[in-house]
Amino acid sequence: MAKYRVLAVDDEMSSNKKLFENLFKGDPDFSMGLAETWSEYNKERLRAFDAILLDVNLDHWGKTLQDAFKIVEGERPVVLVSQYWEEI
Repeated sequence: MAKYRVLAVDDEMSSNKKLFENLFKGDPDFSMGLAETWSEYNKERLRAFDAILLDVNLDHWGKTLQDAFKIVEGERPVVLVSQYWEEI
Protein backbone atom coordinates (compact mmCIF):
# COMPACT_ATOMS: atom_id res chain seq x y z
CA MET A 1 0.00 0.00 0.00
CA ALA A 2 1.24 3.47 -0.91
CA LYS A 3 2.37 5.83 1.84
CA TYR A 4 1.20 8.92 -0.04
CA ARG A 5 -1.85 9.50 -2.22
CA VAL A 6 -1.78 12.39 -4.71
CA LEU A 7 -4.84 13.74 -6.53
CA ALA A 8 -4.41 15.33 -9.95
CA VAL A 9 -7.16 17.85 -10.78
CA ASP A 10 -7.46 18.94 -14.41
CA ASP A 11 -10.35 20.12 -16.59
CA GLU A 12 -8.51 18.78 -19.65
CA MET A 13 -7.54 15.41 -18.21
CA SER A 14 -7.71 13.70 -21.59
CA SER A 15 -4.67 15.76 -22.65
CA ASN A 16 -2.67 15.15 -19.47
CA LYS A 17 -3.85 11.83 -18.05
CA LYS A 18 -0.79 9.84 -19.17
CA LEU A 19 1.56 12.48 -17.73
CA PHE A 20 -0.14 12.29 -14.35
CA GLU A 21 -0.33 8.49 -14.37
CA ASN A 22 3.39 8.22 -15.17
CA LEU A 23 4.50 10.77 -12.59
CA PHE A 24 4.93 8.23 -9.79
CA LYS A 25 4.86 5.08 -11.90
CA GLY A 26 7.03 2.40 -10.35
CA ASP A 27 7.30 4.17 -6.98
CA PRO A 28 5.46 2.07 -4.40
CA ASP A 29 5.34 4.99 -1.94
CA PHE A 30 2.95 6.98 -4.15
CA SER A 31 -0.43 6.37 -5.74
CA MET A 32 -2.24 8.74 -8.07
CA GLY A 33 -5.92 9.64 -8.21
CA LEU A 34 -7.54 11.66 -10.97
CA ALA A 35 -10.34 14.22 -10.76
CA GLU A 36 -11.63 14.63 -14.30
CA THR A 37 -14.78 16.61 -13.44
CA TRP A 38 -15.65 19.35 -10.94
CA SER A 39 -17.98 16.95 -9.12
CA GLU A 40 -15.07 14.50 -8.63
CA TYR A 41 -13.12 17.30 -6.94
CA ASN A 42 -14.91 17.67 -3.62
CA LYS A 43 -14.15 17.86 0.09
CA GLU A 44 -15.32 14.33 0.78
CA ARG A 45 -12.99 12.84 -1.81
CA LEU A 46 -10.07 15.09 -0.84
CA ARG A 47 -9.88 13.48 2.60
CA ALA A 48 -8.37 10.39 0.99
CA PHE A 49 -5.40 12.29 -0.46
CA ASP A 50 -2.19 13.71 1.01
CA ALA A 51 -1.47 16.29 -1.72
CA ILE A 52 -3.07 17.83 -4.80
CA LEU A 53 -1.72 18.66 -8.24
CA LEU A 54 -4.08 21.43 -9.33
CA ASP A 55 -4.43 22.79 -12.85
CA VAL A 56 -4.38 26.59 -12.71
CA ASN A 57 -6.77 26.93 -15.68
CA LEU A 58 -10.17 25.43 -14.93
CA ASP A 59 -11.95 27.32 -17.73
CA HIS A 60 -13.68 24.23 -19.16
CA TRP A 61 -15.42 23.75 -15.82
CA GLY A 62 -16.28 27.45 -15.54
CA LYS A 63 -14.33 27.60 -12.27
CA THR A 64 -11.52 29.80 -10.99
CA LEU A 65 -8.41 28.90 -9.05
CA GLN A 66 -10.02 30.63 -6.07
CA ASP A 67 -13.03 28.28 -6.35
CA ALA A 68 -10.66 25.32 -6.29
CA PHE A 69 -8.74 26.59 -3.26
CA LYS A 70 -11.97 27.04 -1.29
CA ILE A 71 -12.48 23.29 -1.45
CA VAL A 72 -8.98 22.51 -0.17
CA GLU A 73 -9.18 24.95 2.75
CA GLY A 74 -5.46 24.66 3.45
CA GLU A 75 -5.77 21.06 4.65
CA ARG A 76 -3.03 19.64 2.42
CA PRO A 77 -0.23 20.77 0.08
CA VAL A 78 -1.25 21.99 -3.36
CA VAL A 79 1.12 22.09 -6.33
CA LEU A 80 -0.02 24.27 -9.23
CA VAL A 81 0.37 22.74 -12.69
CA SER A 82 -0.52 23.76 -16.24
CA GLN A 83 0.19 22.75 -19.79
CA TYR A 84 -0.31 26.42 -20.73
CA TRP A 85 2.24 28.25 -18.54
CA GLU A 86 3.09 30.59 -21.43
CA GLU A 87 -0.52 31.82 -21.48
CA ILE A 88 -0.81 32.63 -17.79
